[in-house]
Amino acid sequence: MLADKQYIKTDGTFESKLQVRDVALTVLEEISGESFMSKKQGKPTQVKVKEIVMFQNGDTPVRFHIADLTDDDYVNVSRNVEYWIDGYLQGMRGK
Repeated sequence: MLADKQYIKTDGTFESKLQVRDVALTVLEEISGESFMSKKQGKPTQVKVKEIVMFQNGDTPVRFHIADLTDDDYVNVSRNVEYWIDGYLQGMRGK
């Protein structure tokens, strides 16, 4: 899904055209608790935001920031996801 550049059909309420890969990365980071964007040594990662999606979950507001990444960024993100999955699977085998 991180390679899927198709645009998502929406009701037109979003400012940006969102691609499947944009939403897939946001969901993957949320469920894993990880950030898969490359970090520069000793510096925080600064990424432009394509869209902010907010909703209420009961009394709790929930906000997702959908990053505005380039094709090259997605190559690095995909590699980082693969490393994370490999590490996760190795950890599961060690239990």
